[in-house]
Amino acid sequence: MANLHPYCIINGSLQPRSTAAIGLDDMALNRGYGVFDFFKVMQGMPMHLDAHLQRLFHSAKHMHLQIDEDVERWKSLIQQLLIANHVQDAGVKILVTAGYAANGYSIASPNIIITTQPLTAKKEEDYTKGISVITHEYQREMPDVKSINYTRGIWLLPQIAAAGASDVLYYANDLLSESPRSNVFVVTTAGVLLTPEHNMLKGITRQQVLSIASQHVSVACTDVTITDLRNAAEVFITSTTKGILPVTTIDGMPVGNGLPGKITLQLMQSLEKHEKHLLKLQIA
Repeated sequence: MANLHPYCIINGSLQPRSTAAIGLDDMALNRGYGVFDFFKVMQGMPMHLDAHLQRLFHSAKHMHLQIDEDVERWKSLIQQLLIANHVQDAGVKILVTAGYAANGYSIASPNIIITTQPLTAKKEEDYTKGISVITHEYQREMPDVKSINYTRGIWLLPQIAAAGASDVLYYANDLLSESPRSNVFVVTTAGVLLTPEHNMLKGITRQQVLSIASQHVSVACTDVTITDLRNAAEVFITSTTKGILPVTTIDGMPVGNGLPGKITLQLMQSLEKHEKHLLKLQIA
């Protein structure tokens, strides 16, 4: 990764990634306190950058992290990094920490780190056959913030692997919320598309899917129960890197007929066309 993406930006300064560093007293390292955002770059063009920056600003403000909200300055820094790393297709991560606290427990001046990285290659079989997930009762703290705290999701990895699954869906008080790195959608047997509205992070891809789906099916952002999930005709998850990914097995039981459903496949195609259209507009 270092050879492919040799530069990063720390606190506004372009630096070689091989020697870049932040101090041992940073609050992200010592207390796990910080936020981040992540977006795709396709053919050198950042995708949905304004939406990602606004979500970053929201997360930082909610966590009492004071950062510059000058969108044009952020875009300039990101463009500087893309040029330095000769990026065409990649992911960009912006990490905001709580800085160096004198007492080890206070919010200080944030450290801001911007990096690029290769996008994870998609497994074609996951999209043609769907993935298996398990469910787990858990509610993230401050769920509308994209924090760096992924403790529960990482802790669950051995359990996910033991079940032969790829991911986990969180629920609490009988209500479905999200996956550690994705939003979740449920298609009812009546063909209505449901997605949780509360106690989860509102993803940028989720918003794109909602906009596209409203042209094809009835859509409701609402409370989605575990019963809704168990009785679903189709289920899929969404994220920046996954796009729309079908879920065909939950806790060892098939969803619908055990294959990606008609609405899921239709939305997958529509989202792909939408992304290509947006990219074409940006390039033009």
